[in-house]
Amino acid sequence: MVPEGWKKKTFGCVTRIANGQVDPNEEPYLSMPHIGPENVVPNSGQLIKVKNCKELGLISGKYEFDENAIVYSKIRPNLNKVCKPSFKGVCSADMYPIWGLPEQLNSDYLLHYMLGPSFYKVAVAMSMRTGMPKINRNDLNAIKILLPSLTEQKKIAQILSTWDKAITTTERLLANSQQQKKALMQQLLTGKKRLLDENGVRFSGKWKKYKLNNIGETFSGLSGKSKSDFGKGTPYIPYKNIFKNSRIDLE
Repeated sequence: MVPEGWKKKTFGCVTRIANGQVDPNEEPYLSMPHIGPENVVPNSGQLIKVKNCKELGLISGKYEFDENAIVYSKIRPNLNKVCKPSFKGVCSADMYPIWGLPEQLNSDYLLHYMLGPSFYKVAVAMSMRTGMPKINRNDLNAIKILLPSLTEQKKIAQILSTWDKAITTTERLLANSQQQKKALMQQLLTGKKRLLDENGVRFSGKWKKYKLNNIGETFSGLSGKSKSDFGKGTPYIPYKNIFKNSRIDLE
């Protein structure tokens, strides 16, 4: 069902896919950034570890793209590798640079639509027709796309881009927290940093080093072992009971 005021178009009617390759050994392409499927984070539109053609020593033909292009990995569409680099460069022949026709399709809206579930589902289904999961130009052009007005497209893209920025910020904070925890673990678990007891007195005394087999039993395998070999162990506690007093809703 098409929402009121929206239109359903085929991908090929509202986009242009790059045609013709360039030589990455020649300038200006030699100095341009290169994007391959390995540089795109699945399901996110994010780019990582981008280098130029000279650094990578590339020799095979590439597609050129500009600031307005969407770059889409045509191999293994199930990985959902789509990005909008917002700079000029070249990409692997395993990817398509795609432009929305400006009078009908906003490029940011196109990015989010291609990352979205409707496009993803159809692209994956089409790619399964061949031995190697891959979507060709004709199949891509046949995919249907829902289009509101350009004004509404821009508004939708703006909201989704704001969410992307918030998610990226949260991921960076989480990564920083994980690094800080690792540093703290290194200090606490080696005795370099000592804590205070319940009386506010810093723990003291030398730590002792033991071999694992001096403080417990180890088994090289489970073959031939019975329940009694492992002692009473820790009683099983259903996970719901563990979080019984927490504020996490497990249902």
